[in-house]
Parts: sequence; C-alpha cells; structure tokens
Amino acid sequence: MLQPDLHSVLTQTKIALVGLLTLNGLQAGLLGRRVAEATEPIGRGMTAWGGATALLSQVCWWGAVAIGFLNTNR
Repeated sequence: MLQPDLHSVLTQTKIALVGLLTLNGLQAGLLGRRVAEATEPIGRGMTAWGGATALLSQVCWWGAVAIGFLNTNR
C-alpha cells in the first residue's frame, strides 16, 4: 500500500505539489506575521499576496488528492 512507484509521472507530480505546498505554507507564515504587525490597513499588494497564497494552496491540495485517488484506482 505504501510503496509508491517513484518512476510514475503522477507520483512525481504529487511529490512536487506537496513540496510546493510546504514552501507555500512557510511563506504564508511570513504573510501572517506581516498582516498581524500591520499598523495601517493592508493594501492591494498584501491582499493579492494573500489571494495567491490561498489559490496556490487549494491547487496543490486538490491536485495531490486527485492524483492520490487516481493512483489508488490503478
């Protein structure tokens, strides 16, 4: 069950998505600190950064779930 085919393109893609999700989480922590320390209303740049962070997170999570589902049913 836990013996993934590391030569499979789907498995490699899932590993890349999980790695990207990890990096996204690290930069989301930085964003959270900046928002918490903001003394003025946040601007468009910070709002766009938050939106991009959320979008990337969703793409990575759902992509990894879909690949896991596809690999399980093979």
